[in-house]
Amino acid sequence: MKINQELFRVYMKKVLIVSIDTLLVIILLPIALYMRVEGIDFTKYSEILFPYYYILTAISYIFAFFLLKTHRVIFKIASIFTAIRVTLGALLGAFLFYILSNFIFNLDQIPRSVFIIQFLLFVPASGLFRFYSRIIDSFSHKFFKHGIPTLVYGGGINTSRQLPSLLNARSEFKIFGILDDSIFKKGSDILGIKVLGSEKDLPSLIKKYKIEQIIISMPSASGERVRFLVKQMVNLNLKVKILPSPESSLLDPNDKETKLRDIKIEDLLKRTPRSIDKELIRETIENKVVLVTGAGGSIGSELVRQILVLNPKKLIMNDSSEFALYKINEEVESKYPTTEIHAVLANIADDFSCHNIFNRFKIDIIFHACAYKHVPLVEDNISSASINNIKSALNIFSQAAKNNVEKVVLISSDKAIRPTNVMGATKRICELLLLWHSQNMNSKTNYSSVRFGNVLGSNGSVVPKFIEQIKTGGPITITDPEITRYFMLIPEAVALVLQAATSKNSGEIFILNMGKPIKIVDMAKDIIQLMGKKLDQDIIIKYTGLRSGEKLFEELHFEFENLEEVTPDYSRISDIIQIDKNLINSIQNILNYAQRDNDSEVKHLIFSLINQYEKESKLPFNFSPYLNKNQLEINHPQEIDTSSITAAQTEISG
Repeated sequence: MKINQELFRVYMKKVLIVSIDTLLVIILLPIALYMRVEGIDFTKYSEILFPYYYILTAISYIFAFFLLKTHRVIFKIASIFTAIRVTLGALLGAFLFYILSNFIFNLDQIPRSVFIIQFLLFVPASGLFRFYSRIIDSFSHKFFKHGIPTLVYGGGINTSRQLPSLLNARSEFKIFGILDDSIFKKGSDILGIKVLGSEKDLPSLIKKYKIEQIIISMPSASGERVRFLVKQMVNLNLKVKILPSPESSLLDPNDKETKLRDIKIEDLLKRTPRSIDKELIRETIENKVVLVTGAGGSIGSELVRQILVLNPKKLIMNDSSEFALYKINEEVESKYPTTEIHAVLANIADDFSCHNIFNRFKIDIIFHACAYKHVPLVEDNISSASINNIKSALNIFSQAAKNNVEKVVLISSDKAIRPTNVMGATKRICELLLLWHSQNMNSKTNYSSVRFGNVLGSNGSVVPKFIEQIKTGGPITITDPEITRYFMLIPEAVALVLQAATSKNSGEIFILNMGKPIKIVDMAKDIIQLMGKKLDQDIIIKYTGLRSGEKLFEELHFEFENLEEVTPDYSRISDIIQIDKNLINSIQNILNYAQRDNDSEVKHLIFSLINQYEKESKLPFNFSPYLNKNQLEINHPQEIDTSSITAAQTEISG
């Protein structure tokens, strides 16, 4: 009902625009005739004008309006291109009117110049109709507006397109001018607002206009540049807001929702836009049946949003969390009413539940984002976390092979490299499982994996924790002053996952080139500053010591893995290690102990298995803190049920 009401409202708005344009051309016809023939007696032309010419002029212009889509203009962001489109529409309408009148219906009583005069009158009248709100807003903002004295930083396309929304009467600030890094723009004018200078002019402009706030409108600026500007502005006691680009959506060019907002820590870490192959991604996803596991999580839900933009034939969202699945389903169901979307509430670590999904749907592509990822929680719940992370991956990979799924993409983690905690260790085992299926299952399925660093904005990430600690007066708690992490933004993560789905070679691992790792303490200081607080005066930082299984720094790949740069943004590992066919037996043994809730044995077996593979890869022998050299033999009793894997192999090879 809600979506129907919204569509009806949009439809009626377009009808109103076309109706007003049509009314204008009808009214302007006798005016044009009067201007052409002075002292005209309209009673003499009444039979000519009513109804034929009015009907023909309405039909001609309406056809032209719809052909050039002049009714699809958002008045608040109308631009020179809007004026060009309306002018071309009016010109086409005048031409059609002339052809219909003189050559189709042989109505040649009106001079040809009347058609031209009508066109020349319509263009400014229509422009006034479309731009009137902007003209009024600009005039009233300049002479009558009161609000927070503000400057806009950035004089590019983003500012010229969105300035009208900043100038409207409902805004809480008054814009005194624009700053831009280009010296050539100084003195120029953008919609009546003058470019006053650049960064070096900021102190004098603050003093002159008593500026209290800066709006950064530089969507192409790097995080480093934004970080530098924000620090300067905060030091000058200015409030700072940011105006994102309407095209901020990764793959959806029609997503125009843009809101002025406060600076986020993500803005300071933003990198150059990812060089992904959007067309290849679209070709891969379009008209395919796609399954996203863990669809209610941070990465999973963003994958859902971006996949729907790519027009899949069907999207299956799976999660074991009822609330998380309900939330993403509510969001996308109303936004994409024409796409077949299924929300499947199931635990895919359960054999029957996973099998049932593949029975219900003929799946083409799988994005496996389902996993427990919070290190301390996994460390306290080793058995259940191992079942969830390892068994769900085992079920998905084997069912994909059995059902000839085209592609499977695993979401892995940088914590899988030399893991010092159970979460990272389970992720590494999932990678080994993926490689095993790629090498040993004689199927058409293409398996690939993506390794992430920490994702900013994800559920349970460090940023929301710091913000909450600051709001409550501190202290901010950090485990170690030297601890560093790689960070990426959710759009970057999703871009890499979607790019991995285009891989032609099974078994490849993709890694985002993430630049330098960031010290957590530096991030905490940035957040303190962004929230208007002062370190050591308002908020202190308290160091608590590294937690069990926590690393001081993370890595993105092993020494034996040779990275091949695909683009400056991401690399891939294709010279993968060979996986022993007995891997499945070892993993099933781990799962048997996990089902008995034997945490210590599960931990031992997991790290023994990982060390065994890293030993074969000539890595330092003793990198795990849980094991020593004498613990590497797996000599525990086997209680293995590999019937499902054996059956899958038999069916595929047969």
